[in-house]
Amino acid sequence: MRSESDANILSACAAFAPNGTSAVAEVEINGVFLEITSADGKVSHLNLPLRYPPHESHPTNRPINRRDWTCTIYFNHSSDFVAFGISSRFGQPEVTHLQMGVAELKTAAWIGDFDVGPQLDFLPVLLAGFLEETNTLIVAGRIKNRRGAEQESLRASVQFSPHGEQLSSTPTVRKPEKITDAFRSYADAGHNRLWLFACGYTRVHPNHVPHCPISVTSLEGEDLFSATLDPSSYGGKRDTMWMWPGTFAAPDSSTIVIAETVSGKDTVWRVDMQKKSIDRFVLPDKHFVKYNGLHDAALSPDGEVLAVLLDRIELGFPYFLDNYVFKGTDVVVMQLRPFGLLGLIPHKDSSYTAALAVDHRKGKAIVLAYTQGHLVRQEFSAP
Repeated sequence: MRSESDANILSACAAFAPNGTSAVAEVEINGVFLEITSADGKVSHLNLPLRYPPHESHPTNRPINRRDWTCTIYFNHSSDFVAFGISSRFGQPEVTHLQMGVAELKTAAWIGDFDVGPQLDFLPVLLAGFLEETNTLIVAGRIKNRRGAEQESLRASVQFSPHGEQLSSTPTVRKPEKITDAFRSYADAGHNRLWLFACGYTRVHPNHVPHCPISVTSLEGEDLFSATLDPSSYGGKRDTMWMWPGTFAAPDSSTIVIAETVSGKDTVWRVDMQKKSIDRFVLPDKHFVKYNGLHDAALSPDGEVLAVLLDRIELGFPYFLDNYVFKGTDVVVMQLRPFGLLGLIPHKDSSYTAALAVDHRKGKAIVLAYTQGHLVRQEFSAP
């Protein structure tokens, strides 16, 4: 990858294809740079101008950029195409624009370069991927209310071709049965699923935080699939379950993996909606005064290995209240079947990790982590 100043990097994203090809997209102030590495090691580089570059007054600060810019990237099921989506909203959903780029892997050339702006009744949020085993791209977003602002209660999606043609005349709308003040959703285009989390805030003790039920339905189409799981019926202390999940991954159409730091415990759950089962794994604790955070998960194309970022935030010396110091980001690598830890890529400094991808084949898990303009690759044994 290019080695640019951290201030010039707005966002980044990475992914592996089912055939082992990898792609890393780097979003900079002056453009988007895509590096594609085939399974046999051939490297191709493509670039596009950034359609909606930041204003000159935009702060060149990594934590702020991470909130304002979102990058997602996906391969289709047959490993023919790779597509990225870059969204920027600056706290104003009514002016959100999503830039899309699609490249053909065989020719290493762009076949699509288009944007999705706010429509009459639809506000785009992000590229959710290719719909199941098709070449149709799914853009997830919200429905507008009469004042033009987004309605948090209504999730919506629109279909596009790789060339930028809108295939659905109207958005597909899904309305959750219950809306809460800490509602979460996750669009999984690859399995045609929309995952909904009815979480709630509270100002009381963590053990009194309301439980966060999960429901799942079809993302697209009229044949609705529906299932619900309420963790309150599984017993145990409240902090043994998720409260406000920070990241999600779906290895198949009925399983969701959730990661969150709860009551100081860095925890990953595997939830099987069909079997109504919950498996829990708590990562080893290394520091007694910390406030970690799990976010930005990546899943191998075969759904067997998970990688998730773990921000290390510790109470600095002298140990006064609110004297928290960001130490860096570790990469946690887990096998999902059987459920357990494969290894950890520890942070070397306080740089932020902007992109993450993982592959699994031939008994190995291969992790790519993009940190401050540099790409780190590490392998783990994963039978």
